[in-house]
Formats: sequence, structure tokens, C-alpha cells
Amino acid sequence: ETFAGYFPDLEREHMNKISELKYSFVHLDFDLYKPTIDCLNFVKNRLEKNAILFVDDYNLINQEGVKKALEDLKIDLERGIQTSGGQLILFY
Repeated sequence: ETFAGYFPDLEREHMNKISELKYSFVHLDFDLYKPTIDCLNFVKNRLEKNAILFVDDYNLINQEGVKKALEDLKIDLERGIQTSGGQLILFY
């Protein structure tokens, strides 16, 4: 199911629906600090055991906001790997 809009400003009905879910795979591709940290805050307590969090543009020169968001949330980078393409894959 796809919901159009800007996270986290989705329609209340859609936010309620996704708030009740647990996630085994999350792919973040926001490029900027605010949407990245908003989504990380939303999913961090909704990740299932052994979930995978794929963060695009983590280690690119023009996307410092993504890395800053993970640093500010004190995400343990030891639980993942960085790809040569600048992505970060975290395992929970």
C-alpha cells in the first residue's frame, strides 16, 4: 500500500495505520537531516528483531544531513556496514 504525502505529515488515518506496524526492512532515502531524523525516530522502536535498516546517501559529500541525523541519535554503526556507494546497512 502506498500513501502519498510528506512524512510525518501524512493523513491521520495513514499515520495511524503505519504506527501500528512492526518493520523488518526499512529503506531511507531522504538526503536531508530533518526527514531522516523524523523517520528514524518513528521506526526505531518499531523494528523487529533481525530487521534491516538501509540508509541511502549516508556517506556522500553533499548529503551530510543524513550522517548527522544518525550521529545525533547515537546509532551504533558497529551493527552495520557501509557500501562503496555511500549507503549504510544496519542490522537489528
